[in-house]
Parts: sequence; C-alpha cells; structure tokens
Amino acid sequence: MAAALLLVAPMAPAARESGWRAQLDAMLVDHQRQGSAPGLAVVVVQGGQIIFSAGYGVERAGEPAPMSADSSVGVGSLTKSFTAMAVMQLVEQGQLQLDAPVQTYLPWFQTADPECSRQMTLRMLLSNSSGLPSQDTSWIWDTDTDSAAIERGVRALRSYQCKRAPGSSFEYSNEGFNVLGVVIEQVSGLAYPDYLNARVLGPLGMQRSSTALQELSRIGALHGHWPDLQTAVPAPAFYQAIAMPAGSMLHASANDLGRYLLALLGGGLLDGQRVLQPQSVEQLWTPVIRAPGLAIEEGGNGDDLGYGLGWMRST
Repeated sequence: MAAALLLVAPMAPAARESGWRAQLDAMLVDHQRQGSAPGLAVVVVQGGQIIFSAGYGVERAGEPAPMSADSSVGVGSLTKSFTAMAVMQLVEQGQLQLDAPVQTYLPWFQTADPECSRQMTLRMLLSNSSGLPSQDTSWIWDTDTDSAAIERGVRALRSYQCKRAPGSSFEYSNEGFNVLGVVIEQVSGLAYPDYLNARVLGPLGMQRSSTALQELSRIGALHGHWPDLQTAVPAPAFYQAIAMPAGSMLHASANDLGRYLLALLGGGLLDGQRVLQPQSVEQLWTPVIRAPGLAIEEGGNGDDLGYGLGWMRST
C-alpha cells in the first residue's frame, strides 16, 4: 500500500534516479514550472518507509531559498485528520465517547436550535454531519490570537442556526472541528496546540510541524502566497486563532507528513511509538456518511465519496 502527499529547486543530481522516480521527478518539475505556485514538496511512503521526498522551486517568490521536503507550510484541512487522531486517543483512554452528545463535555454548548444542540455528537462533528453550517467568512478572517479565542468562537455558535438534522447528511464545517478542539482542551486540560505537540507531533518525531503561534518562527513556517493567474505574491505573516487551530492551522513539512502517513499505515505505530491502536485507525477511515466527490470536469469521476472521521475515502 502506498500513500503520497503534495504540498504547495529541482532535485540535486544525486537524487535523479532511473525508473519511476525519474518519471515522477520529471512530471513534478514540469508541473511546478507550468503552475503559478513558486514551490511545492512531495513525499511518497510505501512498505514502512519514505521512498521519495523532494522539493521543487523556491520557498518564497522572488527569493533564492529552495523549496525542500523539510520546508514547513500550512497544510490547511489536513489539520482535521490530526484533530480526529487526538479525539480517538482520548476515546481509547476512556475520556471521550464518540456517540456522546457534545453537551456531555461542554454543558454550555449551544446553537440557536436547542434540539440540534442536544443531539449533536462527537462522531457527527468528526464526520461533518453535525448540521452546523460553515460560515467561514466571519471565522477565517478573525485574527484574535489570544489562547482563549477558540473557545470564544465556539461559544459564539449560539447564534448559528443548524441547516439540517444532526447526522442526516454531509456539510463541511470548520466550526465543527473547532468544537472538537475545545472538547480536547476540556478533557485533557491542555491547550489544543500543546496537546497536539505532546501527544501526536512529538511522539511521531514531526519536528517541523506545529499549530502553536509561538513555534512558527522556530520551525521556519512559510506564510504562503496570494495566487494570481500566472504568478504568486508573497503573503505576510497571518494567523487566525478562532477559525484555524483544530480545523486548518497546522504547519508541517513533507517529510513530517511522511512520518504521519507511516504511522497511520502502520496501524498507529512508528519507531516504537504508538499513537493509536489499529482498530482506531480503521475507524478514522471507515465512511460514516456520503459526500459529493469531484465532478468529471474537475478531474474526478463524478461519484460520491465516503467521509469517515476527518478523512475522505474514495477510488
């Protein structure tokens, strides 16, 4: 079984090998040159090891530093899968139950719909089937960096009207994953970034990864670019505490994500460090609800996909 992640300088000559590696390298060189992204990094794992990792282009448009497999970039909604792993760890420890209502752990939790609020469970949040709409316009642009910002954001959901009955259908929701972030904080006694560092990133040896604002400089986190049709403009440092920590804020390198994939494909075990039991990994990947897949004109096959716990599953 193989897995790959693509994160948005050609490889050194010694790394140019024959066979599939040479073909993949040539394809990625061409892809980077034709696109507007100034740099990208790739990792492929198979058979319990990283079998390919490389960077292409530069870290920042107009500057010489080459992109590498150790460059730390924002990985967006891959963060949700890390939140799901954290929840499953706490389930294994008996501190959480997937089918328990959110109000079991956050008695104050409310939306504008009391019945929806009572019915909403952790599994529904993890599978994006909670009924919470994703009103990212207000959350994504909120730059409150106080450590309590994530809880303030979740408390503000009292003004949200549920769009559908909890558990009835799929709707992608950053807000739902931030509710999970606050649940993690409540039961563990740790701030979400601290929990992730101590229980996931640290044990997996992901040294160029973090969601903590104060660590982004240490890991050399890149701030990305604003896209244009044929170029890209370097973006300033930008941090969104309310919308992002448990839903989209993680910065990581390709090599670190390779270690993450190896742990998952290894049933939750990497280099003697167990972060999950095999059955918990399988739960993450077991579809809970159907979700729209990519249309044919978007490069997909038009089929629905299965959404598990923080993971999409499709062919």
